[in-house]
Amino acid sequence: LDEEFLDSKRLVSGENILSFKARLEYKLPLLEPYDLIIGADDNALLFLQEYGQTMFPGIPYVFLGVNDIQNGLGENGNPLSTGVLEAVSFGETINLIGRHFPDNRELIVISDSTVSGRADLSSFLQFIVDYPDWSVRILSLEESSFSELERNLDASRKGVPILLLSAYTDRDGTTLDFTDGFRRIYSYARGPIYHLWEHGFGEGALGGYVVDHCSQGASAGAMARRILGGEKPADIPVSRLSPNHYLVDYEEMKRWGLHRRDNPPGTVYLNDPRQDQRILRRIIFYLTLSLTVMVLGVFVFIRLNRKLKGANEELEESRNRFEILFRHNPIVLLLIDPETGSLENVNERGIQFYGYGRDEILSLSLYQINTLTPDEIYREMKRATGEHRNYFHFKHKLKNGEIRDVEVYSRPLIINKREYLLSAVHDISDKIRLQRELFYREKMNALGFLAGGIAHDFNNLLTGIIGNCDLIGMCGDDEGQRGRSLEMIMQSALTARDLTRKILTFSRQKERVRDSFPPRRIIDKCLREKRVTLPPGISLNSRLDFEEDIEGCPLEFEQIIQNLLTNGIHAMENRGGNITIVMSEKTDPEDLKGKYLLIEVEDEGVGMDEETKMNIFNPYFTTKRMSTGTGLGLAIVRSIVDEEEGEIRIESELNRGSRFRVYLPLR
Repeated sequence: LDEEFLDSKRLVSGENILSFKARLEYKLPLLEPYDLIIGADDNALLFLQEYGQTMFPGIPYVFLGVNDIQNGLGENGNPLSTGVLEAVSFGETINLIGRHFPDNRELIVISDSTVSGRADLSSFLQFIVDYPDWSVRILSLEESSFSELERNLDASRKGVPILLLSAYTDRDGTTLDFTDGFRRIYSYARGPIYHLWEHGFGEGALGGYVVDHCSQGASAGAMARRILGGEKPADIPVSRLSPNHYLVDYEEMKRWGLHRRDNPPGTVYLNDPRQDQRILRRIIFYLTLSLTVMVLGVFVFIRLNRKLKGANEELEESRNRFEILFRHNPIVLLLIDPETGSLENVNERGIQFYGYGRDEILSLSLYQINTLTPDEIYREMKRATGEHRNYFHFKHKLKNGEIRDVEVYSRPLIINKREYLLSAVHDISDKIRLQRELFYREKMNALGFLAGGIAHDFNNLLTGIIGNCDLIGMCGDDEGQRGRSLEMIMQSALTARDLTRKILTFSRQKERVRDSFPPRRIIDKCLREKRVTLPPGISLNSRLDFEEDIEGCPLEFEQIIQNLLTNGIHAMENRGGNITIVMSEKTDPEDLKGKYLLIEVEDEGVGMDEETKMNIFNPYFTTKRMSTGTGLGLAIVRSIVDEEEGEIRIESELNRGSRFRVYLPLR
């Protein structure tokens, strides 16, 4: 058996998948061909579906632990695949919550953006439709951070049950293993936590109708044996039978004032004192039995001694195999004493990478090759030995003084009853360098684009000024022409001043004068000005339901309104239609917390495709003619909203118009 750890629960990026694929592609030519692949979890199945035919051509695979039921059933059409689905039991778990708290019809559901998390949440939302009397609140880490989740839990009503689906990674990319994520949720939860899998029990989960992973694994193993015995995967249908059972933590049950009678028949109890008493009676029985067996032990000692000798020989052979695999592995491997940090063993690839001789490197410790402080190194080793974390990004120092960026995968390893850390080290310095170069090129391209736009605008203005100066010199006594030229020069200068203000606003270097002002009066003023110059066929409508004053910069607020209205007018100049502006007060809108002033500007214009929406706030990005827009308007809106710690959202489809929603916090 070869085991390869995809680790896509904690490292959810596509880069991790490609890195895993690259490592496999390196190993496969060096290994004996596989007879069968087993993929555990949704991400493993997705990897086999994407790359299986190219990396393992003609090799069958069996999957298990798959929550995306439709994707799993689709494998019935694959002649090389079969497996076991992991069907979670929402109905039984909801009924268990109802038995525990019959007067409650509220539920908090926690999920995240992993493939399994999204699949489970989708299945739950389809299921809960049949329970219309339940009030469900979804707290998704796909849309919030762990800190925001903790604040939402802390602010929830006491006693409301929580159904935990998945909590591995949040919106900001912070990734935790299940134990750490569960502990953070448990410390802020104000109600009992229910779960659909066995992991989490013993950490604080109260109960659930849980997936039995051992039985599921046994079913997948039986399928694998049948295929290795000659059966075709196509003749073994995907199994939808997921062996589940009720599981309740006795200590959590007592904490929430529940009794055994509140649980269904056949419930399995964790931390059950009755079970402990039964175990104690068994211990007494077996101690008595052991005394009897000891009498017989003298007669079988010689035979046991012979078997022990054979076991020692097998153990020695196993050690030799490990030594061969360790020493000649193409990956840098370090065997570390976690208490002292000393390097107990280093393979040939490690000696070559660090540049030391074998005796030299074995005289060193981790503290001499890692650039972290001794306290930081010791803390990270403790995290690795406790299996709270097995992936690290460090900087290691070579013998020649060169510093290299490395990825380190560490796992505790027991040898002769002594604990070590086995660490695999991957040099990623070239990857880091390429990423930095790419970021620098993108930054310089953006600066060049911005500088080019500014230069173009000022060049146009200077052309007008210089041209009219020439006209003044040629007009002689024509006072009318002289006056018109001076007027054009003044207009160009004022336009240049406005452009400078826009650039300063965008760069947040203009002094901001904050005051209390009525936003309705400013919006009415902007509407009056726009109506004077509206193209034919375009009308402006408003619904302003907010009458109070707000704190902020009146000039910047006017810029927001003017730019959004101008953007809508340009979007409809060739087709006509209505522009509607709405102002209202909102409390806790969408995923925001607190009170906000909401400004909505909706047009019936040409709309935007996805690429345009991604670039609409970039400076000097514009879909207008060069004579009608600079591309700074929406960039300025975004800059002002960010300065006010607000949010701006876009809804738009091609030929269906656009809606801009600006949320400004009311302090």
